[in-house]
Amino acid sequence: MSPGPAHIVAVARQAAVRAWRWARARWKVFFAIAAVLIAGAGLLALAAATTTVVALAMLAVIVLAALPDAWKAKALEAIGGILAATAGLMGMNLLVFDPLARLVGGQTPDTRAWIVVGLVFAVVAFFAMVAWYVRFRGRWSVKGSAIFGLVAALLAVLVAPLAVYEYQHRDDVETTQVTEPVRSKLDVSIVAERAQPSAELPEVPAEESPAGLEVRYSVGFRDGRDVRWTLIGARDAADALRAVQAGGSRAVRDRRHRPQAAAAPEPRADADQLVLLLVDGTPPVLDRPGDLPEVDASPGEVESWRAVARAAGGAEAPAFALLQTTNADRLRDWTDPDSPVRQVSIQQELTSPTVTDAAVKLATGAPSSQEDFELALLHRPVLLFDSDEPVPRPLSVDALFAGDDVSQCDDAGTSTNCEPIGDPRKLLNGGKRLELALPGTDELRGVAKRELATVREGGPEALSMGDPLTTMYVHPTAREANGRRRLYLDYWWYLPDNPARSGWRTFCGAGLVIPGVTCFNHQSDWEGITVVIDRTERRGRVDPRPVAVHYAQHNSVVSYDWDELQTHWKGDSGLKERLDKIPGVEERPLVFVAAGTHASYATRCPGIVKKCRQLGHDLEEQEHNGRLSWGGNYSTLCGEGSSCLQLLPTRVGGTQPALWNAFKGPWGARRCVLGVYCNSGDPPRGPGQQNRYARPALANGEGNLEKGAKPFTPRTVVDE
Repeated sequence: MSPGPAHIVAVARQAAVRAWRWARARWKVFFAIAAVLIAGAGLLALAAATTTVVALAMLAVIVLAALPDAWKAKALEAIGGILAATAGLMGMNLLVFDPLARLVGGQTPDTRAWIVVGLVFAVVAFFAMVAWYVRFRGRWSVKGSAIFGLVAALLAVLVAPLAVYEYQHRDDVETTQVTEPVRSKLDVSIVAERAQPSAELPEVPAEESPAGLEVRYSVGFRDGRDVRWTLIGARDAADALRAVQAGGSRAVRDRRHRPQAAAAPEPRADADQLVLLLVDGTPPVLDRPGDLPEVDASPGEVESWRAVARAAGGAEAPAFALLQTTNADRLRDWTDPDSPVRQVSIQQELTSPTVTDAAVKLATGAPSSQEDFELALLHRPVLLFDSDEPVPRPLSVDALFAGDDVSQCDDAGTSTNCEPIGDPRKLLNGGKRLELALPGTDELRGVAKRELATVREGGPEALSMGDPLTTMYVHPTAREANGRRRLYLDYWWYLPDNPARSGWRTFCGAGLVIPGVTCFNHQSDWEGITVVIDRTERRGRVDPRPVAVHYAQHNSVVSYDWDELQTHWKGDSGLKERLDKIPGVEERPLVFVAAGTHASYATRCPGIVKKCRQLGHDLEEQEHNGRLSWGGNYSTLCGEGSSCLQLLPTRVGGTQPALWNAFKGPWGARRCVLGVYCNSGDPPRGPGQQNRYARPALANGEGNLEKGAKPFTPRTVVDE
């Protein structure tokens, strides 16, 4: 018998009543679930807006406040014990472990064994302080306090660095390290219009590549739209110059006296290529390029010479046509952005004494590289270090290599597999790092002070820069956009270490080192600024002048208007004595280098009245009073035949780094155990691997020097 409608209604009513009673008895559960979901969404939003640490701290407070009173007291005691032990470990590092390390090793031992000793010391010290705190403050049992102390010590000293390491490398893709040499080879093919056997080849000094590249030269002569080769793969530039001079009138032999084949040269797979076209029969030795006679265009020269360039180096090889002309119409006829052939006016743009030197310079820099370098020399920075700076003197990287002070090691946290590298062409990329035998900070500081005293007593002409050799580097980059022509003079200087003094030797002490999080001390430091030069043509004239300066400050780059900087510096009466006798200081940006961290600032901060602050991040900064001037500020020569300003090694027309500038590994040792437990932060990469080098026009915000205004406006600044 099937149930009737009345029975169905009664059953449904009874089910509804039971459901209501169940829900009413458990409404707190539903509310709690909803509250947790809503609060969780809020914490996620907070983490996205600030940092994960802030959201976790708020969550911890919420959970702690919700605990029962008895549990809450225990939790607070546990937190108090951990915080007290952390503070105690800092003090123990400062007063016990650091002096002990110096007593044992004369200075802090830089070995993996000492890291293990530090970890054991930190675990024992942390355990003892946590256990003592909860035992006598919280009246925990002996067993309970010992167990909690041991767990807290293991978590704080061993697990925390491992967790941070895993979080930082969570997106890393496991790849096999491929070791390959840095790009340091160049194949130059010179194609001439005709030989000049009647002219006498002047004696020229032996040439060295300005970038230290390994260069091989091939020489040929135009034969219609093809090339007749007379010299293949010569290592000596003089052989190439003689081949251009002799032409095909006699067989040219290389240094091993082998006759040269007529076949085209085979480019090396690991070398850059460049084709140099001597369109107007330019002599191989150029005494005064600006005085060469004008040569008119010949019919069909552009297309025929482009075909010659393809025959000499293929369709993709970069080529430069040297033209003896200043005629704008002729130069314009050669202009084609889709062609690999670029024209160069010898009279206007070339300063090289030989065509071989011109070829190498065109391969390593822009055609106007000499003009760029002269502007870089005119506007080079004035480095003003803090009076407490331990390392007030940038070092010459080239001199370090020449002095056998550089070793290349496997990047595995240990220096057991290292070999000295005196030639940067032998550097390898892929799983490698550099170790540098650097002079002590006391030595560098003493040399810097002696040089400064020499200048003050006898003037810049009395300056004699001492050892070790010092210098600054620059990478000029030209850009054209929105009707403006800008030159970015990207300056870099190398300092032997980065003693950031984070926590006054505490956060870099035993058991507290998390590289890049708590400890920022590391070997080697590359710092610098970028000066923006405007070369836009106005009313038929080009008057290059600075328009902005970008200061590199930790992870930020701060841009300042040049005129605003000039007004501020002239109005700072305290700077007058420090800038006395510095030549051309009106055209040069001032750089106040923060003590230890070496961040670059546009203004000085003695740190007496109020603490110095970073601009891009609201964090404390070290003082930068600018009282200690670099000796290189007063001279263009920093040693016998050594310029105080040098070009960074580049290739492919200055667009790609070369030699040590192309090395991708870290510059310095980082001693670690198991790759996680270290005694310092991560060493930096070279300039060619850093963002400011790749994007010199970019800044993270604008600096403001007006009193009462915000010192920094965060926004993306692009000067292009």
